[in-house]
Amino acid sequence: MFVALLLLIHGAPAQAVELITGDEYAPWVDGQLPGEGIAVELVREVFELVSTELVSVDVKPWSRALYETQQDLYDATFPFVRTPERDQIFLFSAPLFTVRNVLFSHISAPAFRDIDNLKGKTLWILH
Repeated sequence: MFVALLLLIHGAPAQAVELITGDEYAPWVDGQLPGEGIAVELVREVFELVSTELVSVDVKPWSRALYETQQDLYDATFPFVRTPERDQIFLFSAPLFTVRNVLFSHISAPAFRDIDNLKGKTLWILH
């Protein structure tokens, strides 16, 4: 949605835009980080480059950001993962960034090639 929104705004007279995003997804978005995170800083820079007034980028819980954008309380939201359910509601842009989730283990541990190699193992997930 973001790139499509920028293209529409860039071709039209300047108008103020209000955005919302989720919180606690460091380093991308986090209300406690300087600039509120890398993604928020990127979005602010892009709006400045296309000379469009960005009224606000509000940082709220993810479910609230999604809901309030769906209710047209905000012009757009970011960065959300594209899902079939969200495709029914929103327009998506090209990705702002790609996050690759990987499994890793100590160098001395046996290698794993597929999910079957993980049976009986304990995984620690950092959130």
